[in-house]
Amino acid sequence: MMYATFTAADSKTLLDGFKQVYPKIDAAYYRSNDSALMERYVNENRAGQNLCDVMVTTSFYGHNLKKRGLFAPYDSTGAQIFPRGL
Repeated sequence: MMYATFTAADSKTLLDGFKQVYPKIDAAYYRSNDSALMERYVNENRAGQNLCDVMVTTSFYGHNLKKRGLFAPYDSTGAQIFPRGL
């Protein structure tokens, strides 16, 4: 499940591209504005239900989620080309 603030058309385009590469994964999206996505995600987390796998939001709301400890760490293999701390 992808939560996004994109337009519905852009969200569908992104998901369609994902499904072409990974046809066996049944992916879906939920589209809303930033504040509604934040509220939905935080409420799901409080209820012990993490239904979202990917969230596309602005840096303001992303920063708030990070402060709450709701981000999982991910070290991209592509990040190795950048200096540490960048």
